Amino acid sequence: AGPPVLASSVGQTSNLAINWTGAITHLSKLHQQLLLEMQVHKEGFLNVEIKEKVHFSIAVDGGYELGSETLWVPLNKDVIHTQEIICSPGKSLCNSVVIAHEPFISWEAYRYRVSVLLVDGLSASFMTNTTFKFSYVNDAFTLFELWLRFTFLVISFGVFIFFIYKLRFYYWRDWSVEQKWTSVLLFGTFAYNDPFSGLQLLVAGWFPVFLDVAMFASFLVLLLFFWLVMFDGIRQENTKHSFLKFYLPKLIVLGSFWLSVIIGFTLYAFYELDDPSAVVEIQGYVLFFQVAMIIALLLYSFWLGYVVCRACGVMSTLPFLTIRLKFFGLFTLVVFIITAAGILFGAFTPLQSNTVVFVSFLALLNLYVYTLAFVYLPSGGLTEEDIAHRIGVTTLEDDDDEDLNYLRQTPFTNVSSTKTHTTRQTSDALDETISKLEQYEDV
Repeated sequence: AGPPVLASSVGQTSNLAINWTGAITHLSKLHQQLLLEMQVHKEGFLNVEIKEKVHFSIAVDGGYELGSETLWVPLNKDVIHTQEIICSPGKSLCNSVVIAHEPFISWEAYRYRVSVLLVDGLSASFMTNTTFKFSYVNDAFTLFELWLRFTFLVISFGVFIFFIYKLRFYYWRDWSVEQKWTSVLLFGTFAYNDPFSGLQLLVAGWFPVFLDVAMFASFLVLLLFFWLVMFDGIRQENTKHSFLKFYLPKLIVLGSFWLSVIIGFTLYAFYELDDPSAVVEIQGYVLFFQVAMIIALLLYSFWLGYVVCRACGVMSTLPFLTIRLKFFGLFTLVVFIITAAGILFGAFTPLQSNTVVFVSFLALLNLYVYTLAFVYLPSGGLTEEDIAHRIGVTTLEDDDDEDLNYLRQTPFTNVSSTKTHTTRQTSDALDETISKLEQYEDV
């Protein structure tokens, strides 16, 4: 399923009770991010459970290679960070801990100096044998990610053009609700596939991160809004949807989710870029937006579950919605469950951990929208009578509006049949008018 996401350097073992200095070289922008991991060997404390907070002093230098030498430039001096070391009884190795994270590779080499300042509850003697390891994004995965996103971007463009081309002879008002939403979602896949993903490799700073998160969050919120509107619309099929009662509450819930995602990730990027030795930990302000995001997602999930149940309840009274619910409901439910699980378990985070997970979720939402586009394509072609109506003949005021509304809201609406129905009424009315005129001339 593609190259591994992360690559690692050979572990370097040191007595952290004193200090440790290590460097990594030959980095490029394709490596995207750099992690420094630490794992304590619990020698002499094998049967003891250790759960202690350790205060580190970390200094970072950036370097560039000049011939066979590396010239170092200080990036920060002895910044203090805290991490919790957890060691289970009966195991010789403690849990691996990330003590530093560089979100953007600006230098060809990095050098870290780590020393222990204080260990709560215990002395630093249990950390005499400690292994350090550098991890970074595999450059082969970076190229794989860029090409995969570009491929889906091209496919999305082709499907969007094909979908619009097939509906080119129909007025927008004659498209079914599903066809209108599908065209919007197809346009939204351009943002999901992120045509600016390569910008993060070229420009360091918060803006590329903000742009990446904003485009992803916008597509995701658009998709969630589409699901809620569709199921709630089925439940209220014959009700006029006002903006204040129908759309505004949905926009408030999903708008709060959108803002929480964008502000939380952008603030986190600010924090990491400001401190090259920043430890991957959740700060208070980031935690606030993360909790707000989870609350909004849970509220949305309960709301969607409610409208789905109500939509199923009205199925017996509106038999023409049976196929609509069976296809759209089941297909969407599966995609929503997988998407919600991916959000909660971090499958959409900027730093991926597994190639299969990355490919699966990127393909899932793209293929979902492509499937909608295929299903909601108009069946059949236009007749000469339809085209004549399209280019100049208007509908008379006494057309049967109820029949038109019923046909427009049927999921697999053959739009051409709607147009033929309307055009035939128009043609009959014109024939009747001409006949009356001929009678008038005879008189």
